Amino acid sequence: MTEAEASNGDSERARSQPVGVGFTIGCTAVFALMLGGAVGAFMLLVLAFDDVVPDDGIPALFTGGVAGGGVSMLFIALTVIGMVSGTPEHPRIAFREGLHQIAGTLFICVLPAIGSVLPAQAGRLFPPFMVGLLSLVFVVGGFILLGILFPWARLGRGKQRAMWRKSGKAES
Repeated sequence: MTEAEASNGDSERARSQPVGVGFTIGCTAVFALMLGGAVGAFMLLVLAFDDVVPDDGIPALFTGGVAGGGVSMLFIALTVIGMVSGTPEHPRIAFREGLHQIAGTLFICVLPAIGSVLPAQAGRLFPPFMVGLLSLVFVVGGFILLGILFPWARLGRGKQRAMWRKSGKAES
């Protein structure tokens, strides 16, 4: 058996094995970071805007805090994973570029969190259920913006676009 055949057999065996312990620990860590970020952002919003927001506006702060904190931690974790791992097709994200992405993610995720203060003011007029729905509009808009700006190609997404560019159709 040649060296190439042996390495092919090893990689096929590794792919057929169930999810490893490292992957499970990594997913658990990312989930814990998201949960901590969501709770932390909500608590910061409540502490910062306690005097400004009426009691009926707290669901809007909850929605904005969970969205801003949880999603920012998810994207920061994905960026850090992209900074430390890579393949020949998708090399690692450079340290400086990773820091720029993290800073951009934090800036963009602050928008739904702070943007939830405006719908929270509607707590003076509407019941808490309506305030939560109104804040959800702000949060969904922030997620769409974040999803558009995140570099998915660095994480192995967008392969169809890369193949399309290589095919020569993009040049003509």
